[in-house]
Amino acid sequence: MARSGPGRGQGIGRTLGRVALLGLVLWSLTFLAVVAAALMLARPGPLPLPADAVICLGAGVARDDPLLPDAASARRAGVCAELQAQGVAPVVIFTGAGPGGQSTAGAMARHAIALGLPPDAALREDAARSTIQNAVYSLALLPETNRRVVLVSDAFHLPRSAVIFRLAGYRELQLHPVQVTARQSLSTWRWMLRESVVIWVNAARGLAYVAGGWLGIDHATRIAWFD
Repeated sequence: MARSGPGRGQGIGRTLGRVALLGLVLWSLTFLAVVAAALMLARPGPLPLPADAVICLGAGVARDDPLLPDAASARRAGVCAELQAQGVAPVVIFTGAGPGGQSTAGAMARHAIALGLPPDAALREDAARSTIQNAVYSLALLPETNRRVVLVSDAFHLPRSAVIFRLAGYRELQLHPVQVTARQSLSTWRWMLRESVVIWVNAARGLAYVAGGWLGIDHATRIAWFD
């Protein structure tokens, strides 16, 4: 005999409740993993080994002036300028798009040059609007035989970035986190909450990318989905 309307509705409600609980548990575990990885990477480490390039991942531009980097991007650009000055790599690739025809890459490059980075050591990738595009578009600026890279970003961002960059074709990859003060770490918690969601968003996008390949959609079109 068919289940009655109210009974069926209660069954659907219980199923949705279990799905929501599972989602909450997965998100909580992901957030804890992001925090743990960030704390481990945040410890000061030795200078990276010599590489072909330092890649500076952009966070954004200043709200009141798109020609300037926001605080996170400025910190990352400063670290990259220091690494180049210390002889870690001859060039820095600044990557990230921006609003209104400006770019985070340009804002970071100008900031780093003001801190002493030689202008001819600053390469810009102005089109990327996601970490996946950062990896793919920056790879095009590197010769195929010279792809030893130091990746610079905040500690919470580096684990996901490392996975993406390796999938994009980077084989010799070193991670170099930006050190933050206790006051700056307060805003980092908000970014870690976001990161724990973006990880699953990227996983879904990755499945869409693979499915698009099966359907014969070209690589450039699929990468554009990651804006």
